Amino acid sequence: MKNWLQKKFIRFLVTNLFNAIDEGDILRLNEKGAMVYQGKDLTREAGEIIKIGAVSIKESLAWKVITEDMMYVANQRMWFKGQSAEDILAGKMILYTVEVMRKKIENLSKL
Repeated sequence: MKNWLQKKFIRFLVTNLFNAIDEGDILRLNEKGAMVYQGKDLTREAGEIIKIGAVSIKESLAWKVITEDMMYVANQRMWFKGQSAEDILAGKMILYTVEVMRKKIENLSKL
C-alpha cells in the first residue's frame, strides 16, 4: 500500500507541478501540414534552419560522445553498480532518453 501511494504521489507531483512543457510548446505539424513551434507557424526557411541544425548535431563528434557516455552510464547503473530494481529502471530510463533524442534528431534531419 505504501509503495502504491508513494508512486501515485510522485506521479501527481511530476504531472501537475514539474511538467512545464505542453503540446503547444513542441515542434509539430498542424492539420495543413505546416510546422508549428510554440504556437506559431514556421516559415520554410525556419524549417530548413532546423533541418540543417539537426544534421549538424547528428553528424557531430560531440553528439556521438554524449550519447555513448549516457549509454555507458546506463549500462554501469543497470549491470555493474546496480543494487536494486530501481537501479535497473534508472538505467532503462537513460537508454530510453537517448533513444528519444536520437529519433527526434533523425526525424528533424529529414524535414
